Amino acid sequence: MNKISERMYVEFLASTAHDGVVSRERMEEHWRILKGAQAKLDDELYEKAIARARILNTPASRKIDIASKNGVAKVQSSRDPILWHLATMAALAYRGDKHGFLQWVLQQPETDRATAGWIFLWAEGSRFLRGQTDFSLEHVSSTGMLELFHAVCERSEAAGFSSDKLGLDWDFEGERLKCLEVIANDELAPGIVAPRALLSRPFDPPLADDRFTFDDGIILCA
Repeated sequence: MNKISERMYVEFLASTAHDGVVSRERMEEHWRILKGAQAKLDDELYEKAIARARILNTPASRKIDIASKNGVAKVQSSRDPILWHLATMAALAYRGDKHGFLQWVLQQPETDRATAGWIFLWAEGSRFLRGQTDFSLEHVSSTGMLELFHAVCERSEAAGFSSDKLGLDWDFEGERLKCLEVIANDELAPGIVAPRALLSRPFDPPLADDRFTFDDGIILCA
């Protein structure tokens, strides 16, 4: 299934839950109508359709899209580090950052260490510390990513992080250790400031907050 077809199928399945009723049985029924009586809906496509259905069935007033100017303004005005953290994930990994939210969040005193950690570790900061410059991601250019890496390092070693509550998934620990290894082995590239305050200790597990749901880069508010 190519990407274009997959997007079309996800939209089709999500639309079957237009009245807010989201069930596998309903999606399976419509999938068989579309693909044939013996067709089976695979788990990955089903999960993507569920995520899209949640977005479609959430009122606009409760949805935040960091790709829009209004979405950025709403997140910035909230002064809520948890919302900022989700918006950071959305901008970098899903929606892009054409309104400069990521640089803004790295300048806010309330920004949690985990938010800067997510930026630095998700994008493989250990490669940056060694001097690599090719970080062309799907939604951020290499130049943009290098600017973010430098901003994280500057924030770490200047203002630091007075807030350290949100935590990160354990999957990030391996990359944190890689970064520390680069520093310990004197492999730090010239001109790069090691973000020691950011990396010096492990992150706690993620803090649960049921006020927000994160689906496909869109933030849904309870």
